[in-house]
Amino acid sequence: MATTLTDDLYAKLVNEEDARVCREIPDAACREVPKNFFLLVGSYVLTKLGDSLANPKTTLTWMMDAIGAPVALTGLLVPIRESGSLIPQLVIAAFVRRQPIRKWVWVIGSLLQAFAVMAMGLIAWCLSGVAAGVAVIASLTVFSLARGLSSVAAKDVIGKTIPKTRRGRVNGFSASVAGLATLGVGAALVAVGVDDGAPATFLALLTGAATLWVAAAGLYSRIGEWRGETEGGGNALADGTQNLRRRPRSRQPAHRLRSRQQHGHWDRAADPWRHGGFGAGDIGPHRDPRPVHARPRRRRDELVSARGHVTRSNLDGVTPDLLPAGEPAMA
Repeated sequence: MATTLTDDLYAKLVNEEDARVCREIPDAACREVPKNFFLLVGSYVLTKLGDSLANPKTTLTWMMDAIGAPVALTGLLVPIRESGSLIPQLVIAAFVRRQPIRKWVWVIGSLLQAFAVMAMGLIAWCLSGVAAGVAVIASLTVFSLARGLSSVAAKDVIGKTIPKTRRGRVNGFSASVAGLATLGVGAALVAVGVDDGAPATFLALLTGAATLWVAAAGLYSRIGEWRGETEGGGNALADGTQNLRRRPRSRQPAHRLRSRQQHGHWDRAADPWRHGGFGAGDIGPHRDPRPVHARPRRRRDELVSARGHVTRSNLDGVTPDLLPAGEPAMA
């Protein structure tokens, strides 16, 4: 009965009408889509709500000011939170790729995030000043690394368990529900009238956030995931470094360019059509001193006549291989 209720609710939420919607995933995984959909939405709602309670732009900044941490350390909160979860993915992705079942990577990352957030709450309760600020930055670094681990695994898991046309709904529903829940939590805090800046306030907020991440890990562990490919993963950081160190294998293009620059005059003599044409004054004793673009343009029949005149009259000492194809060296 529970499975039938889940299927019906899923069909109503996503308007399931296309029978080909599961063409990107195996048939066995397609039968688990309704259950996986709600498990993913539930886990994402809990983690997004936890992010709101432990937001470095609001909660952690407020906490750093209350515990007397230096302003310089407070300014590091957002950069560490953002870059710490993105840059390590260059190395983490290869490890995640080697795991046939990747939901456990997400679960481990979620539990590590819960541990780091709980540690920040205890730091606010026990320490103050510079020591507290440094300890909070260290805990936030662990949190960011764990978040990067979960982020890489989440993309693979949702790609293996949810059809392509339904993946956006997972994020959409979870963001909407988490936003409403955040408003509810904020209203409850205002109604209770928490003591502004008290260590107990931060301990309660961050303990609640850690609990949400643990609950999200529990939901995520129940997702029905099939074994995936484990080949093809590489260390993006190592590959990028190797590409930067790679040097050109041959210097022939550079030599060719210098040769063309040195013999550009004879190239123009050999191919007047490519360079706009020239007459008898281009080379020889009656060379026109004006640049090519400043000389008057000639009609095609004049260029043909001038080309013959130049070839037969003014190229004394020019070898045949420098003349246009089909022209004799001397008239």
